[in-house]
Amino acid sequence: MDNSIQSIIAQSTKKINESAYKIATGLRINSAQDDAANLALSQSIQSRQMGYDSYIRNAQMEKTMLQVAESDLSIISQNNQRMRELAIQASNGVYSSSEREIFQQEINQLAEENARIVSSSNFNGKNLLDGSSADTKILSTTEEGISVAAFQDNSNAALGLDSFDVSTAENASILIKKLDEANAEISSRRANLGSLMNEIDSAVERYQSTSINLADSNSTLRDTDIALEMTNLLNAQLLAEIGVSMQTQANSMHQNVISLLRTTETA
Repeated sequence: MDNSIQSIIAQSTKKINESAYKIATGLRINSAQDDAANLALSQSIQSRQMGYDSYIRNAQMEKTMLQVAESDLSIISQNNQRMRELAIQASNGVYSSSEREIFQQEINQLAEENARIVSSSNFNGKNLLDGSSADTKILSTTEEGISVAAFQDNSNAALGLDSFDVSTAENASILIKKLDEANAEISSRRANLGSLMNEIDSAVERYQSTSINLADSNSTLRDTDIALEMTNLLNAQLLAEIGVSMQTQANSMHQNVISLLRTTETA
């Protein structure tokens, strides 16, 4: 009888500890002892989720890099537009050579600013617009990655702007044509950047959805059912109390029997 009661108390105490720990951690599976097969499955799901979370961080960094390039190309385009305005003025035969010189000075400054932007456009140590990153590919989760057209050489010379001479109306007209061609190419590259940023947003949305689904699956698999464990805890506590009560009664009966035997012997 005593051994049975002690067994009930020991088993109840073990269940109390297990349920209390599951409630405290919020996890139904805390070790392989709890559920080895589902623990392995949970770890596999977690690994996949972490992979998608890494994809999200990488894609967001890639988008930031593209935004830097697009912003710098936007400034170059604006500078080219201003040069075009000045070249249109210089193509008018009414201006004197001294006035053309004023146009020339501003155009030269804008051309130098564009050259500076191309050489300094940088993200995390990677030059973006000077052609040194032309082989860069993004969205590495795709089979081969996607090339970035905007990372080609965007220098003045590469865009066909080998001369900025507006000293004559004829030269100014030539520059206008070259600026139109350069800006058309820049617009194309900016459009490419916009398209890639949209692709990144779409990819991030897919990755986030997959990550959330994996997290939900893992939660269903591994998280504690609080209501169930509270019921288990209360039942185990009740059994433990009953066991202790039975043990106390058994000890009391044992003492009474001994006392009775001693009384009998004395009589």
